[in-house]
Amino acid sequence: AAVAIGGSRDHMVVVACEHPQHSPKLNEGEVEMYAMFGQSFKMDEEGNVTLKCKDFIVDADGSIEQKATGSLSIAAAAGSQIEGGLNADTITADEIKEKEVRLGTHTHSQTMPGGGNSGQPNS
Repeated sequence: AAVAIGGSRDHMVVVACEHPQHSPKLNEGEVEMYAMFGQSFKMDEEGNVTLKCKDFIVDADGSIEQKATGSLSIAAAAGSQIEGGLNADTITADEIKEKEVRLGTHTHSQTMPGGGNSGQPNS
């Protein structure tokens, strides 16, 4: 439905009316924008913001900054990679791990002096 704000056709607003059966279930005060393809952007009553999508692409001319008092977790599928490097001022190599192997403090089995290859990393 289109509504002319103040009766002026210069300021038309489109209001989408949808069947409640297909709308997301929200608590009072919550807001969610969603598409028929499964993507959604939700702001909930606890102050959380959730984005659901297949691929998330940020096309920024400037930098992207993450500020949080909590933690940052990245769960990615096998074979995922970070391109261009990763810089962190407050993280140590001991805090970075893949499965149970810590980057900064792990050891290797079957080590040999010189330039030979070692065995797999120990946990």
